[in-house]
Amino acid sequence: MSAAVSTLNLVFRADSHICALPLTKVSEVLRPLPVKALAGVPAGVRGLSMIRGAPVAVVDLAALLGGGSGTGTRLVMVRAGERQIALSVDAVPGIRAFNPSVWNELPIGLATVKRIVQKHGGRVWANAEVGRGAVFYLTLC
Repeated sequence: MSAAVSTLNLVFRADSHICALPLTKVSEVLRPLPVKALAGVPAGVRGLSMIRGAPVAVVDLAALLGGGSGTGTRLVMVRAGERQIALSVDAVPGIRAFNPSVWNELPIGLATVKRIVQKHGGRVWANAEVGRGAVFYLTLC
């Protein structure tokens, strides 16, 4: 059995959700900037913010994940193809490495979640420590 390579991930919180993204998808973390609200945008989209001279969509990640609106103390800039999106999150505790092979040992319910998220272009993974439990992450970017 070959050892899987751990990847570095930015860990952040949106309302009660602990989330992570591979560092390769994150361009920077910023303090909140002014946001211009737009009419007719989907729920969870706060509006546009001028970041480094370009308009960037700001998405309230807590609202997107089905919770209430988050406090938005940080913006996580995420690469989405040629564009960038600013995820409004409540906290950014730091960077963590995780081993993707954890998925080989997931119960059937979590495997179903993984299949659904991947069908929608996202990714799911977990980080576990003996005696401390597991943290599960997903992205839909």
